Amino acid sequence: MKLVSYSNPHPRVGSWHDDVIVDLQRAYSVWLVDNFNDVAAETEAQRMCPTDMSRFAATWTGRFTELQTIERYVLDMKDRSDWLFRTGVLVNNSEVRLLPPVVAPTKVLNCGNSYLGHILNKADLTGTPHDQVEVPKYPKLSFFKPPSCLIAHGETIHYPTSSSKWDFEAEFTVIIGKYCQNVEPEDALDYVMGYTIANDVSDRDIPAVQGGNTSPPGKGTDTFGPMGPWIVPRETLEGDPDDLAIRGIINGEVWQDSRTSDLLWPLRDIVSVASKRLSLLPGDVILTGAPPGMGFERQKYLKSGDVIRIEVEGIGVLENRVA
Repeated sequence: MKLVSYSNPHPRVGSWHDDVIVDLQRAYSVWLVDNFNDVAAETEAQRMCPTDMSRFAATWTGRFTELQTIERYVLDMKDRSDWLFRTGVLVNNSEVRLLPPVVAPTKVLNCGNSYLGHILNKADLTGTPHDQVEVPKYPKLSFFKPPSCLIAHGETIHYPTSSSKWDFEAEFTVIIGKYCQNVEPEDALDYVMGYTIANDVSDRDIPAVQGGNTSPPGKGTDTFGPMGPWIVPRETLEGDPDDLAIRGIINGEVWQDSRTSDLLWPLRDIVSVASKRLSLLPGDVILTGAPPGMGFERQKYLKSGDVIRIEVEGIGVLENRVA
């Protein structure tokens, strides 16, 4: 299952397939009418399958098998396919605009300095010997990106013309599924709804640190948060989230090539530490950090027309053009 937010023309939540999207709210209503003759099916579907992904995430826990059954039910209704398309239960992929998987999370957290290779590359730029590099002992929730910077797969990243050091960071990303506060590592993944891909777009001309925090304009300008194209639920991820290939590719050239097993900490520790710093709500986003190879490590930056392609094993591809 691949969960998407899309506009047709208003925001909806659906599951993505090769040629169609299943509108989960409308599919749920059909399921209730056909199987239970529920006269309040539409109202119940609105309650249980909201059209906003954050609210949908809050209803997700314990319902994965049910939603998978409903999805399969409408996909198998070949004798009613014309009616399903007319009523919007099924939608052609080509007829919708993808949105960021979570359109309006309460927060987008970023875990910084989480790959040793990235830390050592930064040390090389300053001439710091590797044996003098301080490696974080626990996950550092370094900064927030404002939700207003989020854009979808396929949309354009707009860098300011006043700067020249345009950069990107490929990141494996966690979507929280239920209220999560002060949880221990062994329980942390129970609070995860699923996984997606994000690009921590950066303007390196803006000072990296202002007042002890990463500069918001350098990380949070409009369009600086590509995310998507979908959420792969925790239950259906093929592979171990702590050992997935992740690559950042610029115009076909591989700049970042790593695995999530190279993270300094397992995913459960990142979620646990985040939950002990602040409450995580359904739909909240955690970027787990960037592997080595982004532009400022190479002293090689992006230019207008470049295409950033980020691949994460088991999830897919997030691609955006630079302008």
